[in-house]
Amino acid sequence: MGEIAHYVIVTEDGPDLRYSHWGATSLLRDMFWGPEHALRFATAQEPCDRWRSQVWCEGAACIDTVRRQLVLYTGYDNIPVRRTYLAMLAATWAGWSVRWAGHGLFDIIGHLGLDPDLVRDHVDADPLEPDWDRTADDSITTVLSVRGTSGSLTFHALGGGLLEDLVAAGPDEILAGAHPRARLTPTTFPMSGLHLDLARREAGYWTGDGLPDPRTPPHWPGWTFTCWFDRYEDQLARTDGKLAFPIPSQTESTAQILGFLAPRDPMDTAAMATQLSELAGPGAQISTSFHAHHPLEPDEELRSRMLATGLATLPQTPEPTGSAR
Repeated sequence: MGEIAHYVIVTEDGPDLRYSHWGATSLLRDMFWGPEHALRFATAQEPCDRWRSQVWCEGAACIDTVRRQLVLYTGYDNIPVRRTYLAMLAATWAGWSVRWAGHGLFDIIGHLGLDPDLVRDHVDADPLEPDWDRTADDSITTVLSVRGTSGSLTFHALGGGLLEDLVAAGPDEILAGAHPRARLTPTTFPMSGLHLDLARREAGYWTGDGLPDPRTPPHWPGWTFTCWFDRYEDQLARTDGKLAFPIPSQTESTAQILGFLAPRDPMDTAAMATQLSELAGPGAQISTSFHAHHPLEPDEELRSRMLATGLATLPQTPEPTGSAR
């Protein structure tokens, strides 16, 4: 149980690795208020001598004071809202380069020049259910588009599963359980997408969640894989206008961001530990790392100033809610 996050502070002396058991939940808020506050926050977290794996680490921020770069990620997967947040973040980190780590902890490790095996942890993907492609439009998490050998397009949808489940299955298993649709219109913005071109044996994928392990998928012999990172537009461009995603307006995106930037009461880990011990019964042991989180809120002057700075970067006339095709 937890929302594990790593923080890395890079100085001329090298990287300083920190750990929070609950930090992933608030990482976007904790990093928003500019580099000085972010450094104070990261320094306040627990020193750490080992990396958690990419499976267990749900967020991370690398604050590189040498190259003046911020590399970060969390599990926040709504791409249009996240793009608005990153535009605001670039303003509050003026003079720094800000980058989302599409491959999660692998990108943080890569930035530091370390071996990705430090954080690699093999976890078997969930097998596809025989009826995986029966998902209703209001429950879609991953969108699959397939251009057949004749040039025709079909659409498919995975609900509750992950892009990794499709990638791990391979094309034969995917198509065996597919129930083609001529169009697909999710009612909420999906988490990820995969496009297959059967004639060219080409696959492209995007996701707002952590990208699959950046190694060649094992069940796709002869296929070329292209990672589109968060560029869902690359899938839409290949679907002849038959696939549409609901895009939140600027006003809606801003409201969501202001919601998760709002002040929060400090997490009471002691009370949570007591409740867990009571549920687990006599003899239950709560790890000391359970309490490893040290919140640090900005003062009102900094909060107001940075919110104004971030909001000033956004278009002044919000566009209407619509669909991307």
